[in-house]
Amino acid sequence: MYIGYHDFFMETKIKKFVNDWLSFIVGYKLIRSNNYKLERTAKKLFKNRFLKYSEDGYYFVDPMPNEQELYEYYKHIYWNKRNSISNNNQMKKDHDLTRRKTAAKFRDFVHNLILKKYIPNYLKEKKTFLNFGSGDFGLSLILWTDGLNIKNVEPSHNPKLFDNRWETFKSLEDVEDNSVDIFYSSHSLEHVANIESFIKNARRITKSNSALFFEVPNANSPKVGAKQGKITIPHTYYFENKFFENLFDEIILNQNFFGSELGQDIEGWEDYSDNNGDVIRAIGKFY
Repeated sequence: MYIGYHDFFMETKIKKFVNDWLSFIVGYKLIRSNNYKLERTAKKLFKNRFLKYSEDGYYFVDPMPNEQELYEYYKHIYWNKRNSISNNNQMKKDHDLTRRKTAAKFRDFVHNLILKKYIPNYLKEKKTFLNFGSGDFGLSLILWTDGLNIKNVEPSHNPKLFDNRWETFKSLEDVEDNSVDIFYSSHSLEHVANIESFIKNARRITKSNSALFFEVPNANSPKVGAKQGKITIPHTYYFENKFFENLFDEIILNQNFFGSELGQDIEGWEDYSDNNGDVIRAIGKFY
C-alpha cells in the first residue's frame, strides 16, 4: 500500500514516541529502527577485516571487499540510508529526484572558492569538469551555470538534468580518454575498491596539464581513527598528505583543514587550516 507523506511522518512520530517511552521505562526498544538492521549488515561485510599501511601514504582495508560486494552494500544500504525517507520505493524515487535537483551544500560553495583561488584560468576558459562521486551534483550545478562542460560519475541514481554540457556516467571506465581538464572528487576517494585502478583511469581520462582536486578525511587526524587501526564503515582507504605528494606531477595545494562549512563559514575557509584538521584538501596537476 502506498503511504503518503503525511501518513508516513505520522507513523514515524508514533514509533519514535513508543521507542522513547520504552527506552525511558524499561531501558531498551521493542521497536527496532531500520538503522539497526543496516548497521548490522555493514558490520558483517567488514567483519574480520583490518587496516594495513602502504608506504605510498595511505591505510587500506585488508582483505579488501571486492567491487561487487561494495556495490551491493551501497545499492541496498548506503544510498537508501542516505537518501530515503521511507521504505516505499516510489516515494523514495521521487524524493531522490527532488533532492538531486536542488542540492548545493555549503561545502560546494567552499570548494568553488578554492578552485577559483588556485586554478582560476581553468574555470574562466570553460574547461571540462568531471565530478567523481557527484552525489547530489552540488558543485556540478554551480559550475554548469558558469558555462563549464560537466561530466558526472555517480553509480547511484543519475538523472539527466540538462541537455547540453552535461553528461552522467556510472563509472570512470565509461569516460572517454583525454576528455577531462578538471578532475574533482569530494569524499569519494576513500570509498573506492582499488586505488591503483582508480589512478590508472584518472590518468587515462585527463588531458595533459589537467588539474585535480581532492578532499578526503585526514588519516592522521585524531578524529578519524586510522592511526588506531579503526575502520570507519564504509571507508576502504584512509589517506595521508604523503599520498598526494606521490600522486601529483605538480602540487598546488596539500593542506589539512577543519571543515569551515560545518560552521557555515564559506568565505573564511582558509582560517580553518590545521595539521590535525579532519580533512585533506589537495590540488595538483597531471602532465
